[in-house]
Amino acid sequence: MASEKQIAANKKNAKKAGRKKGSVNKDTKIVQAMQKTFREKVSKMATKLMKAQAVQALGYHKMLAVTRDADGKMSVETVRDKKRFDDFLENGVLGKDYMLVVAKEPDYKASDALMNRAWGRPKETVEVQGEEGGPLLINFGK
Repeated sequence: MASEKQIAANKKNAKKAGRKKGSVNKDTKIVQAMQKTFREKVSKMATKLMKAQAVQALGYHKMLAVTRDADGKMSVETVRDKKRFDDFLENGVLGKDYMLVVAKEPDYKASDALMNRAWGRPKETVEVQGEEGGPLLINFGK
């Protein structure tokens, strides 16, 4: 059996063992450094990422102008001029037949993700009922 002196010495040595209180594990430091670097890189791209996610959320549209020449031959061109596109959206047909084509459907998950980041995720409620819509009875034993 250990003497009082040995027990006191063991307790003193035990306090010296292991990592010091409040210190961080070596592997944790590496992970934290990697996370910091990643966050810095993502922060620099934040505007581009938000725009890309907004495009996903809204979908992708393209406007086509359909014209016919004197022989009746139809030709289709993609409208790339923003002013023509805006004029069409505001005033309708401007001397040509226009078509608005949905090239990519909106992604509502991307839309939800943007809204949740901007305003927080909405609260969800769960209603619990007992048998046949009655009160829920809970039995705590015996």
